[in-house]
Amino acid sequence: MVGFPGETEEDFQQLLAFVKEQDLVSRAYCSNLKLNACCPTSFNQPHTHPGAHQDHIGVFEFSPEEGARATSFPNHVPAATKRRRRLALEAAHARAMTRRHRRWVQEGRELEVMIDVVVGASGGVARHTGQALDVDGVVRLHAGGDAEGGEQQQSSPIAQPGERWVVQLSGAERGALRGSLKHRLDC
Repeated sequence: MVGFPGETEEDFQQLLAFVKEQDLVSRAYCSNLKLNACCPTSFNQPHTHPGAHQDHIGVFEFSPEEGARATSFPNHVPAATKRRRRLALEAAHARAMTRRHRRWVQEGRELEVMIDVVVGASGGVARHTGQALDVDGVVRLHAGGDAEGGEQQQSSPIAQPGERWVVQLSGAERGALRGSLKHRLDC
């Protein structure tokens, strides 16, 4: 929340610095018994797990509500300042998220996803555990091969909505990842 009564520019700058400096990533130990029964990463090895950090944050402006104590607090922040702060925080987070996603692609990361929409054998839309339906980014699926328009594999696996798959990441843009299906998970 930005613009809570009494919030100073210094307060906001501290929050903004935190979002810029932290990629909001935590390191986690994942095992088939602890964090995710179908994690494709080597079990019991330290790694960044897609479900162990926040890919997306919700940012909203304080608004006075009837009956809420904060409505009567002094030093309300002007609407234009609240809006500027919200937009700055959202932009800083989007840049941090895009950097992290591009790092995942460079690392050759695979993610477990749930299929949302299938578009023929050539693609679709899925979400990993850090992406909420209708709110956060997505993983855009393409047929195997080169995601940038090169040769595509002729025998791409066919996924169905609701299935869980491992996806090999191939690209990232603001709010979305791109990848190709590797194999279906049976758990």
